[in-house]
Amino acid sequence: MIANNPTDPKEEELDTYMYYIARAISKYSCISEDFENDFYSNVFTRYDGSPGEGPAELEVEIQDLVTDFPDFATILNNELSAVNHTWLTVKPEFTWEGMAYTPTVWLENPSVADWSFSPLIGVGTDLEYSKEVIGDFIPALYNECEPDHYEPIEMVLGKVNPMTGPDTTVSFSSQCVENPILIVQLSWEKGMDEQDLSSTGTLKTGWIGEVYDTVIPGTPPPGPGCTMADNFTLFQMNMGCKKFERGRYCELYVGHFAMPSSLGTSYYPYKSENNDLRRVNRNKKCQNLDVHFKYYDLQTKNPDLLGQGSYNLYSITYEYDWYASWRGWTFPFDQVKKPRIGMKRKAAHQHYQISVIKPTDWCFNTIKEYTSPRGNAKIIGRKL
Repeated sequence: MIANNPTDPKEEELDTYMYYIARAISKYSCISEDFENDFYSNVFTRYDGSPGEGPAELEVEIQDLVTDFPDFATILNNELSAVNHTWLTVKPEFTWEGMAYTPTVWLENPSVADWSFSPLIGVGTDLEYSKEVIGDFIPALYNECEPDHYEPIEMVLGKVNPMTGPDTTVSFSSQCVENPILIVQLSWEKGMDEQDLSSTGTLKTGWIGEVYDTVIPGTPPPGPGCTMADNFTLFQMNMGCKKFERGRYCELYVGHFAMPSSLGTSYYPYKSENNDLRRVNRNKKCQNLDVHFKYYDLQTKNPDLLGQGSYNLYSITYEYDWYASWRGWTFPFDQVKKPRIGMKRKAAHQHYQISVIKPTDWCFNTIKEYTSPRGNAKIIGRKL
């Protein structure tokens, strides 16, 4: 079920472990007297769903299932024996590209989940599938729980992108799945609600290559005679020749956050936004991509807010993965706050460019081109 990944053996290794964890959960759901209660008895939420926070998604650490349910621990160790491991030996292996992960399982469809149906247990990794018209497909397991036979049935599971919808040029059928969809993923430990994108965090300034991008600092203010730009457009970007998805398409998103350039008070709309840029065929991964995304009208956005008419913009282009839970990423302090962007992506390093735009850094019709390390992103300053 898990595709080979010769370009990233570590990803293949972690995907394999997640697959056997998913199998163990599927089998355990058949023998548990009340699997729904077993899940909810260990649930935690990383965010509370309020403005400025993230959605109140339901997660369970795999370790908690192992601790609380000996039958699950037995099944899990039996599954991992296929790769000559136990849970104790697998746990320390969940590191990838300088980032440590805690495997969790989360409920992706709480609004429609009907626990009277057998759950679908997904594996949080994309795979190549012939009907890639609605975004990523992931491996999933369904168990009919026949007496004395709890072998799961393997399938694939995709989701219509709520922002863009399906590819209307291709015929397909989809339906609302009411089975609980539980997805095993690379996640963070309980109580951890953000990771730092600053030069003192997980993304080190000056690191070049395939591991991390460099945080782009603000440039020195322009000289006399500069007409300040009103808004900014990302008119071209390049993923480089790195592609994070194994399927035919990447779903390229941009996350952005506007910070008043002079707060004057601790209040401001502390909420990031995400926008779909485009779906990128794997054959175009080394090409320049026109996206023409207008970030913000920085000089006039919310002009009545505290009398403030200027905003600093923090943004990141990244690989969107619907099967990953929402997690927050922060930039360095701006005045008294840390700008935070929430994203859904499989792994910490799966981004392309990180940029910081401060209006005082930009003149009208100025183009900044970021070239390191993965291709480039060109951002132009404009007047309304």
